[in-house]
Amino acid sequence: MHQDTIRHAIASILRQSVQDFEILVVGDGAPKRTRDIVEEMGVADRRIKYFQFAKGLAHGELARHEVIAQAKGEYIAYLGDDDIWLPSHLEVVGNYLEVYDFVNTVQLTVTKNDHWHFYLGNLEDIHCRNKMLGSKFNFFGPSAAAHRKDSYFRLPMGWRPKPEGMWSDLHMWRQWLTHKEMRMKSIAEVTAIHLSDKERLNDSIEDRCQEMLLWLDNIKSDSFMERIDAKHKEYWRDRAMQGIAFKGLSAVIDRLFDSGLYEEAYELCNAVNESTTAFLKTTLKGLACLIKIGELSKAECLLETAMTVHRDAPAVYNYGFSIYMASNKFDDAVRVLEKAFALGLESDQLYKNMSRAEECRNNYSQALFYMMKVSHSGLNRHAEKRIEFLEGKVSACEKEWVDK
Repeated sequence: MHQDTIRHAIASILRQSVQDFEILVVGDGAPKRTRDIVEEMGVADRRIKYFQFAKGLAHGELARHEVIAQAKGEYIAYLGDDDIWLPSHLEVVGNYLEVYDFVNTVQLTVTKNDHWHFYLGNLEDIHCRNKMLGSKFNFFGPSAAAHRKDSYFRLPMGWRPKPEGMWSDLHMWRQWLTHKEMRMKSIAEVTAIHLSDKERLNDSIEDRCQEMLLWLDNIKSDSFMERIDAKHKEYWRDRAMQGIAFKGLSAVIDRLFDSGLYEEAYELCNAVNESTTAFLKTTLKGLACLIKIGELSKAECLLETAMTVHRDAPAVYNYGFSIYMASNKFDDAVRVLEKAFALGLESDQLYKNMSRAEECRNNYSQALFYMMKVSHSGLNRHAEKRIEFLEGKVSACEKEWVDK
């Protein structure tokens, strides 16, 4: 039992950049020492609450389920009693949980000899999801995961004891992965540190606590946080580059982009020859990279080339829309889409984008016109609400004109 390490795990929560939280500690057959520490901390900070349970099956999954039901917050995040959150963890996952049901950040696992390992994966990648569902593969632990509470109670069962030979967390993640309505996101940012327990089994509690204190002290430093970020990017870059010979340049560009290494991905995009079949895909990815890093002038130059080389590809014009909208150049956004229509290119996304650009120019009747051209299959709930909104704007403008 870790016992005293929980004091330092909780300390990392108390240092979060957002402070609107409660700390619910699940004592799954935990010794009295653990309870005493947590209750002592709870006296100093009433947000800390302790729940004692008799030792349950496996890792106390049913106890977790019971405590989640008592949580008051909208979002649920987990932290192992010997893990550490970086100060931005709750802020980062909270921002994404406004849109997604389940998210994970990057977990930094540190071995006893101070080797840093960043596990690679992306919940939005169908190949990664299938690997998690079909084999014993996982790339993040509970300390790097968070989800909405209301979404959790839409799952078939929630936390429950794992089958023999299965990992408890992967057993849980599979419920999310197989639920068709769950929106899942992997965030390419390190926010959790896992000090590998298996390699420290012979370490004393005092040594474990001292190591955690060192990490807590280090992450106060901006330079150390920059080192973590640099190491993360270096790790992804090296692993991605190793895959070029096996997966091809295009796949490596995708991997770099998914890991947030937009500048590195853009550099590789420039290495793709115009004559190759991958040129269109990498051109589009290059545009996406430039938008992400805010190099909008470069993006505009690449766009002009793309509209010449790939004049018949609707996606090029949709990226052009994104570039000019990011620069608040609404007239230019309309101009790019008009070029697509002049070439006879049509798609629901082009219509939706033109509607958005016209709305930004306060041309509500034109915005409504293009939304009405969206096919029935392209009309989701959001699109229908936009039509209702624009109809209201057009009616208000007509009434204002009549009144004048």
